[in-house]
Amino acid sequence: MKPQQGFTLIEMLVAGVLGVFILGIGLMQLQVGVKNTTSIYNQQQMMEDFRNTGNYIADNLSAAGYIFPSGAVITLGSGDYSVKNPLTSSNVWTLGTHPMVAMLLHPRDSTAACTLGVSENGCVRFMAFYAVARSTVVTQAPANENPGADPQNDATSWTLYAYQQAINATSLKKYLEALDAASLLDKPSYTTSKGSLLADYLKTSAFVVTYLNCLVDGNIQATCVNAQSSASRLTFSMAGSMKRGSSIVYAPSDKLQFQAASRNLLLF
Repeated sequence: MKPQQGFTLIEMLVAGVLGVFILGIGLMQLQVGVKNTTSIYNQQQMMEDFRNTGNYIADNLSAAGYIFPSGAVITLGSGDYSVKNPLTSSNVWTLGTHPMVAMLLHPRDSTAACTLGVSENGCVRFMAFYAVARSTVVTQAPANENPGADPQNDATSWTLYAYQQAINATSLKKYLEALDAASLLDKPSYTTSKGSLLADYLKTSAFVVTYLNCLVDGNIQATCVNAQSSASRLTFSMAGSMKRGSSIVYAPSDKLQFQAASRNLLLF
């Protein structure tokens, strides 16, 4: 009879070690794949959010009847978390210095009456888009307005907010003339509303507005020279960032750039 052959103990141990080694490599590759897939998803989601947000801001700027120029000082809200300047922690904003763009829009219906809180289609509207520190939002926002804490990003990320308020006026031209006569146009206050979250994980200091020219007495000029001068063309940029573990996802790798010019500016 032939002697039976099999694996020796040493051969089985070697095979076992090799199997564990190969399995470990497979698990590592799987973890890398999952990590890369998650990073790609986060990047695509941020890109989509910021692209949609940028288009929304540009659309409203295109419809504006007045765009506040660089140097204008605006008081926003009444101290609510949703209007806090991330650079000063106050609700006062200087355009061109702080991350905000603001405008006034004609009434949706020029034939309608303006009754605040009841029928506002005939009212002039104020609108602003601006950054708020994520740490401010997650620590102060109520549950139904809170995007949720993210310890890796709360201290290093911003959020992007929109603020809208109807004004008790049916004519944008008359409203601006009244403000100018009272010397309030450079420091208006809009304090009866609050901001709403538009986009999360804005890269710190990444919402940048650049004013290109102004409409002054019906002519395009490089700078605004009086209170009724409206910014007529500007660019703004934004970018997202999100830290996950030891890596940071950027969307995009540089920034998204938008340009806007109003089609409805008032001529004084």
